[in-house]
Parts: sequence; C-alpha cells; structure tokens
Amino acid sequence: MNNDVYHGTSLKRYEAIITDGLLCRTNKKTTHYPDTDYSRTECDYLYLTDSPIAALEFGLRCWKNESGGTEESPRIVVIKLCAVDGIEVDEKETQTPSVTIGDKANYYRISRDLRYSDACVEIAFFKFDNEKRCYKYIDLLVAAMDYKGDHIKWSKPGDKLSVNCYNKTIVTMLTSDNIETEYANSREAQP
Repeated sequence: MNNDVYHGTSLKRYEAIITDGLLCRTNKKTTHYPDTDYSRTECDYLYLTDSPIAALEFGLRCWKNESGGTEESPRIVVIKLCAVDGIEVDEKETQTPSVTIGDKANYYRISRDLRYSDACVEIAFFKFDNEKRCYKYIDLLVAAMDYKGDHIKWSKPGDKLSVNCYNKTIVTMLTSDNIETEYANSREAQP
C-alpha cells in the first residue's frame, strides 16, 4: 500500500519501539481487550488506520491498558507510516468501528512486525492533563470534520517532538470555520 497509515501507541511503548527498532504485533500482554468477548483484539497483528484521529484514540486505549487508568496524564504517540506492503482490511473493526470517528476511517492489520526505520515518516506526540481532555480533543477534531488531522503538529524521527494538546488555540482554530463558537466554549468550560 502506498498511502499513509497510522499506528497509535503510548509514550512508554513508543520508547520500546525506538529501543527495539520494531513496531510489534499485538500479543496477550499488549492487547487492549484481553478479557472480553466483544471487541477482543486478535493477537499476532499490528493494527493500522488511515486516520491519525482513530490512531490517537487507539493510542489512548494503549495508555489506559498499560497504566490501568492510574496515571493521570496520557502521553500518546501516533506514528505515520508509508509504503507498507502486505496489509489487509481489518474486517472486524471496519464492520463495527469501536472509535469515535467510526466509519470515517479505514482500518487495517498486518501479520508481521515492521522495522521502524524503514516505515516511519513522521511522529505526532500528544500530551493531555487527563483522559477526558484527550476525548474532548478527539471530539473537537471529529466535530470539525478534521478526519485526517490537518491541525496535528508532526515531527520527523530524531527531531524534538512538537506537543499536541487540548488548549484554547486548538479550540479556536478548529471552531472558527467548522463549528459554532458556542459549542467550543461549552466544551472548554468542562473540567
């Protein structure tokens, strides 16, 4: 596939990707839903999407799974990949999307690990005060119909990471043309 695809993960797992040099397939220790029948993640696949917004939400799940929800500040990394061969449509996620963006994204999987240095094009780092702020950021992007993440700040591998977060600047930017300012103000007023 020649189009860009994205993989979301926690900062902790991203550091392991850098150390190991691999984006690894899901296993029993890293799956988001190890004990549920609904939305059970199948092991031995690396999951990708064509939307950085969907990848951000999957990264939030990764953070939540590994922290047990005890860490208050989600730190999430979305990795943009290009020229990934051998990917297939993730039929389960496509039929019943489990993320906020829903059917506005395409979902894929690959049955092998990827070398980070061969596939990574850019990285987006996200930092939020808490989980609710992350979901508010996602909600704003979806409401603004920014499905491809045009307002996301990207960094090249090895460069200092730009920080994406929920703040007045992003609320103003996303709402100026696409959503009523009143909606944004009511969302921002919430904790």
